[in-house]
Amino acid sequence: MKYEQLKLNLKSKVEGLYLLFGEDLFLLDNSLKLIKQFANIEMPEINYSQYSEGDIDCVMLVKELETLPAFSSKKLVY
Repeated sequence: MKYEQLKLNLKSKVEGLYLLFGEDLFLLDNSLKLIKQFANIEMPEINYSQYSEGDIDCVMLVKELETLPAFSSKKLVY
């Protein structure tokens, strides 16, 4: 889905998974900001994780995705 469609979709509901890709870093960053805003993550210091391209440990990432959110109904892994 394109950026404008993402904005409209987030106003009605936040899906369980979004795959963000592309070459425009501005749109990617803004997409992440929109998802964070509409997901309303409680306690982001516990329920938000971000991985960079070079430091992805697949075993750790799978564990992160399998772990339930703490003191919140949602968790965000980017």
